[in-house]
Amino acid sequence: MATTTATKKPAAKPRKAAAKPRAAAKPRAAKPKVTPEPLTGLDRAVDTAERLVKVQIGAVLEARDTIRSTVDGLQADYGSTDAAEKQIKRFERRGTKVTKLAERRVKKARTRVEREMRTRRRAAEKRVTAERARLEREARQATSRVDAARESIRHLDLANGAEFVQSQVEQALQTGVEVGTHAVRRASERLGNAA
Repeated sequence: MATTTATKKPAAKPRKAAAKPRAAAKPRAAKPKVTPEPLTGLDRAVDTAERLVKVQIGAVLEARDTIRSTVDGLQADYGSTDAAEKQIKRFERRGTKVTKLAERRVKKARTRVEREMRTRRRAAEKRVTAERARLEREARQATSRVDAARESIRHLDLANGAEFVQSQVEQALQTGVEVGTHAVRRASERLGNAA
């Protein structure tokens, strides 16, 4: 009987890939491509019917999931009295915020319009006052001319100065008419510009 002694083999050294060139790899035999058999009309109809059923089932499941998430959300928001009150208070806060914002905008707009109207009214009143003062001044000047003409007429000899008196009166009247016409025209222009 032979006795065997176990001897340990030393660990193999790692091989270097570039040390020994490998033998050229043999080309593998190409697997033949399997071409599917053409579908018959019945196979196509069955395939189409299966696809339609699968699409409908998928659509129903999607709708179910959407409805379930909507119901879960509504139940979380309104499922209890506390949750419903919380949502109502949230809506109320939001409504209050929007209402206050709108009121502030309206108040600002109203204040701005009122300020512009006051400014325009003051400017128009100043123009009217200035125009009135100018007209009164021109009327006083015309009156003083007429008074001066009357005074000069009194001192004239009536027999010698009838023509002179007539010309002075006509001149005074013409001056009054011109001053009045000019004043009215200027007042109309200024008031037209003020509007």
